[in-house]
Amino acid sequence: MNRFKINLLTLLITIFTLFNASTTIVQAEDFSVPAKAAIAVDFETGKILYEQNIDTPLGIASMTKLISAYLVYQALDEGSISLNDPVPYDDALIKKTEDWTLSNIPIDKNLTYTVEDNIKAMLISSSNTSTTALARMISKTEQQFVDDMRALLKEWEIDDAHIISASGLSTGDLVDIDRYPNSDKDDENLLSARDMVIVARHLITDYPQVLDITKEPTYTLFAGTPNEVTYESSNLMLPGLEFETPGVDGLKTGTAVLAGACFIGSIEKDGKRTITVVMDVDDTHSRFEATKMLIDYVFDTWKYDVLLHQGDRAVIPAMTVPNGVETTVDLIIEEDVSGWVKDGSSDTTQTFNSDYPNDTINAPIKAGTVVGNETIINTPDNSGYLTKEDSHHAEQTVKVIAKKDIEKANIFTLIWRKIKNSIS
Repeated sequence: MNRFKINLLTLLITIFTLFNASTTIVQAEDFSVPAKAAIAVDFETGKILYEQNIDTPLGIASMTKLISAYLVYQALDEGSISLNDPVPYDDALIKKTEDWTLSNIPIDKNLTYTVEDNIKAMLISSSNTSTTALARMISKTEQQFVDDMRALLKEWEIDDAHIISASGLSTGDLVDIDRYPNSDKDDENLLSARDMVIVARHLITDYPQVLDITKEPTYTLFAGTPNEVTYESSNLMLPGLEFETPGVDGLKTGTAVLAGACFIGSIEKDGKRTITVVMDVDDTHSRFEATKMLIDYVFDTWKYDVLLHQGDRAVIPAMTVPNGVETTVDLIIEEDVSGWVKDGSSDTTQTFNSDYPNDTINAPIKAGTVVGNETIINTPDNSGYLTKEDSHHAEQTVKVIAKKDIEKANIFTLIWRKIKNSIS
């Protein structure tokens, strides 16, 4: 009777485990982000870890400011402006900061706002007028700055963009002199989710100091003076804010009638940075909830892991050594090969490329002698990579080396081998 109970209990546990496993698989397959578009990409390799409608141009609203930030940092790099330069504001632009329906910081015409102040206001508070003021300062007019933005995107091989403002505002919300020629009043900036990640990667790669700003939950202007004022970031995933998430250090929110609620995020975990984008999130979730769902899915589903370990046998396990004390030498790979693994399983194809004809090498051989290389193609899923240039990360090459020393055989051993071979 006791044995029957034990067997029954074991059966029930097995069924329960299998049911849970199948449920988990279904949930992973059915996962989607409550947004019109979403993407998660490994920053370093460009590996796409999640994709959902990533190539349709959609409204990007204030995520636009990442493109503008690149041009601002470029101007700083070239020396045409400096961080301490005062940024001019005309009366019309100052008046625009009083419009509470738009994202801005109020500008006092009696105070001086530097380039650094405006960069912080642009990236942390998402101030539209700060962006326009910087655009005018760098390119004389916002229209010219928009042309510079368009040229930059073309340089990055982004051909499906529609850009009409430096800040992400629609044409109708701009000061008259800043409106792009022949644009409708409802025109807004459009990029795809894939495009937004390309923008972010260029910005962080070329100007990593941007993260020193986007990671700040607050910033203070005119510190230590009677005009001191502190502003909070629009990115509520930063430390101390409502949706605080460890590792998040950027990047930019966006909100507009056409774009809805958007967010491009940056999170670092286990030494790996992931860029996420959610666009036009539905009304039942905040952009930060949607991003958290995406982050959790990616970290639960993917792992950057060792595919082959240093010292593993090569796909061709040995080479012939006709004149050696031993007539073969074992081959191993020289170093670890790592890649993104989905759901705990990897799928690799390995090809050996020998440096020696007929895979034959003569003694003496030292351990560690390079005899060729092994090409490892990792194909964990069908999502692919962000750009064509990134796709080379699917294929890695590692050196193949001799595992141990092989001494040259003496003349008598070689003669005896010839005799045996003749007899055979």
